[in-house]
Amino acid sequence: DVERKLFSYIRYNAELSRAGLDALDCQDIEPASVQKLDSVDGISELRAVGRQIGQKKVLASHFDGFPSSETMMVR
Repeated sequence: DVERKLFSYIRYNAELSRAGLDALDCQDIEPASVQKLDSVDGISELRAVGRQIGQKKVLASHFDGFPSSETMMVR
C-alpha cells in the first residue's frame, strides 16, 4: 500500500518557430534544424534551446513538494 506519490512529471514545451526561437534568444538557430527532434544533425542546436529553456522557464519552485534526495534513499 503506497502512502505517497512515487512519480512526478514536469514538461517544458519550446516553440521551435522563428518567433519562438527568437524569444529564447536563439536567433542564430534555424527552425528547420531543430524541428525534427530525432535528427542527430541538430543535437547541438537542440541542446542550446534546452539550455535557454532551463534558464528562462525552469524555476526551483516548480519542484516544491518533490521528495528530497535524503527521503528517497533506500536503506
